[in-house]
Amino acid sequence: MEERAGALIPPRTKEEARTLAEAGPLVLELLPGPDGLTCEEAHGVAVTASLLGAEEEQGALAVLRRFREHPDLDVRRQLVGTWSRFDAREYAVEVLDHLKRGGLSLTCESAEQRAAVPLMRPWQRLRFDGPLTAAELVGCVPGPAEVRHLDLRNNPGLGHLRELLAFPSLAGLWLQRCPDAVGLSRLAELPLTDLVVFDRGADLTGLGTMRLLTQLSIDGSLPGDRLTDTLPADAPLLSLFLGINSISTTGLRGLTRWPTLQSLTLGLSGRQHLSAEDWSEVAGLPELTALSLYGQHEAYTHDAMPELPGILDLRFLADPPPPQALRLLASRLPGLRTVGLAVGHISAEFLEPYAEIFPTAEIIRI
Repeated sequence: MEERAGALIPPRTKEEARTLAEAGPLVLELLPGPDGLTCEEAHGVAVTASLLGAEEEQGALAVLRRFREHPDLDVRRQLVGTWSRFDAREYAVEVLDHLKRGGLSLTCESAEQRAAVPLMRPWQRLRFDGPLTAAELVGCVPGPAEVRHLDLRNNPGLGHLRELLAFPSLAGLWLQRCPDAVGLSRLAELPLTDLVVFDRGADLTGLGTMRLLTQLSIDGSLPGDRLTDTLPADAPLLSLFLGINSISTTGLRGLTRWPTLQSLTLGLSGRQHLSAEDWSEVAGLPELTALSLYGQHEAYTHDAMPELPGILDLRFLADPPPPQALRLLASRLPGLRTVGLAVGHISAEFLEPYAEIFPTAEIIRI
């Protein structure tokens, strides 16, 4: 087994790391420390040890502990992402607390992990997954003034958001499937520039008071007849994401209120089609260079779309429409440089028809 494993040590790719882990916990004794390894090899060793954490926790922990000072972002992301395979308290103290924080977000998915957070130096980016009131959240975070970003998911009991005023430096807040969250208006007191609210039944009362936002993502139906009825009209938005059915009553009326927009994402169902009026709002955005679409491609209403020479990047965030359905749209976007398709690992032959439709653009997978 040593001879067979030796050909994969150190592993240089994720695939090699997974293959090596299939040999079982005995390979942990053969894994090298970080000295002399490339960043790719160090990442491969970390992946192998992580995969074996459930079978031989102490042996895998001994390997990962040696990489806790590694500067490479992929290595550090691997270390922070494998927390759930180990004893929460021990791994927090022995590995996580030693990591350089730059580029990392810490995810807490259990009561044990939440209890271990106060044992570490403060984290600037935190994700909490599962039921947790806002008051309980504040209580388990040391150094709340250090927190810059909170990602809260699958939380039916979050409650009133005024508790988040305990994080005076909070610049980013993501709320995903937190149906009972209320009190957005209180958050106008925070320096929030990035807000995500992904819940079809979300209470958006007070959203219009958040005048510092530069990035806003909404995946719920917006009340009113115009976007400006709900969204913060005075915010210097650079990026706007509007999900499926978000604009069912507003359309894109009022979109030109944000002339600073550089990126626009639209999700459309078959129940609504963009009108010529909607597309004229898009055409009235002088800084817009990136357009992302997903949902029913018939709803894009290509024949109502004016020429948009400023769009350089076009992306389809779900299954892309068939290439023959995009000929008219392609003619309206003469300045395209890239077209992104969310298609995973596929053959180059699949992309060729899209390259024919968009001859001036690079076709990329996203």
